[in-house]
Amino acid sequence: MKRRNFISSLLGSAALAPAACGAVQKKEIKNVKWDIECDVAVVGFGGAGAAAAIEAADNNVDVLVLEKMPFGGGNTAISGGGITVPKNAQEAKIFFDGTFDFASNEKCPKLVEVFCNEIKGQIPWLLSLCSNIETYMYRKARYTMLPHSGTIEKFGFKGEGRRSGPCLWHILATGVEKRKVPVLYETPVQQLIMDRGAVIGLIAKERGIQKTIKAKKAVILACGGFENNPTMLANYTQGKDILNLGTPANTGDGLDMAIQAGAKMWRMSAYSCPIGAKIPGKYAATTVGIPSSSIWVDQNGCRFADEKGTDLHAALYEVNVYNSAKLCYPRIPAFLIFDKKAFDKGSYGFRVAEGSKKIPYFGWIGWEEKFTWSSDGSVELKNKVIRKYPSVEAAAKAEGMNPLLLKETIKRWNQDVKNGYDSLFDRKMKRGENIISEPIEGDEIYVMSLYPALLNTQGGPVHNEKSQVISVEGKAIPHLYAAGELGSMWGTIYEGGTNLGECIVFGRIAGRNAAKERDWD
Repeated sequence: MKRRNFISSLLGSAALAPAACGAVQKKEIKNVKWDIECDVAVVGFGGAGAAAAIEAADNNVDVLVLEKMPFGGGNTAISGGGITVPKNAQEAKIFFDGTFDFASNEKCPKLVEVFCNEIKGQIPWLLSLCSNIETYMYRKARYTMLPHSGTIEKFGFKGEGRRSGPCLWHILATGVEKRKVPVLYETPVQQLIMDRGAVIGLIAKERGIQKTIKAKKAVILACGGFENNPTMLANYTQGKDILNLGTPANTGDGLDMAIQAGAKMWRMSAYSCPIGAKIPGKYAATTVGIPSSSIWVDQNGCRFADEKGTDLHAALYEVNVYNSAKLCYPRIPAFLIFDKKAFDKGSYGFRVAEGSKKIPYFGWIGWEEKFTWSSDGSVELKNKVIRKYPSVEAAAKAEGMNPLLLKETIKRWNQDVKNGYDSLFDRKMKRGENIISEPIEGDEIYVMSLYPALLNTQGGPVHNEKSQVISVEGKAIPHLYAAGELGSMWGTIYEGGTNLGECIVFGRIAGRNAAKERDWD
């Protein structure tokens, strides 16, 4: 079966449903018959899992990777592919401390210190895994108001006909392949096996056949977050109609297993979440651009944020406001309002060129579902992703907004642009020499519905600087490690490029320390 057809059939099946995860306890151990044995079992074959597998293999142990999808990559392969590498570790530590302090988030100084000290060496390490790859710096810090923001630089990868996330994943997958590390695809892990509080193996289903796998040294959980688990989203995420930009494989399996093993949780209300649009016939959402002649409005027709100043990864926090008087989320959906000039330019499509096509910059919908924006917007008009109206009043009535408020909102925006100052949210008129704010002109009005669209969740088990999972008693759970999006170190203020950096740093640390464990038997 072709890859795309297989994916379509998989998305429609129960194969990606959240597993009934847990832990087999001591009283059942004597009855376990091991089907497979290894030194280190890595659960999840994305960026963190691949880094862990490479490092463990380089420490001369027998590694086995288990992946629930029919191919690897996770969110790494469909990401923007950038890694934040500060120029100065000490300055970076102060900068990242600020991301926790300003959001009143719990922080672990040791994790920050290790990340800042280790991240510098990751690009040379990645380049050593695969030939014909080069890096490029594409951005500085997003949160320039934090101290020492000037030390932050972000790097991408390109080569072998790839760039961004697909290139980064190619590098890591090549490293795993060169080391001949076996990967069991279509093998979701269902349970950890524990003896006297220590993890000694796991139960998985390899293409529907149950297997008990003995991990003599350790199990590393690197199986992502809970973006596709409706129950977890309902419990941990304020908002509704939350869409997904990433892999459908992230259903919170690792959280369930870690909880059953007695792990302490953190970051459950932290996310990397833009706002995006639904595309008919597609599983995933797409990100949406912000044309210079456009604004965001709520269901009343009023602006509610600095559209250009809101960081892409933090947009959820602008829309998940609940109105307890009216019992609704008045910004879900929100609306992108723009004019014919923006429509003709196609600048509503947050996209990057790939040959003659325009695809979303990152996400499942572009890299796996092969979605492209139409060149003239005709497809989006036909399927009502974009709606065109002859006037502001007609747009407001059709979309359920207050016509007077929407008209006043656009009038005020246009006057602010003319005056050179956004009187509501201080949206900048220019970024460098580029004009980023223009009036909404002409009679015709174009509208898109906007929803929260998760890139990834950050919540999961706490781990220490050795990547050991920490119990609710504050002790390391023997032989259990975690890395990546599952229990990320980052909180509410997320600086882009640090999730991938964290995957590599702590994936490698997990693999290295797991390989050094004594065999439990």
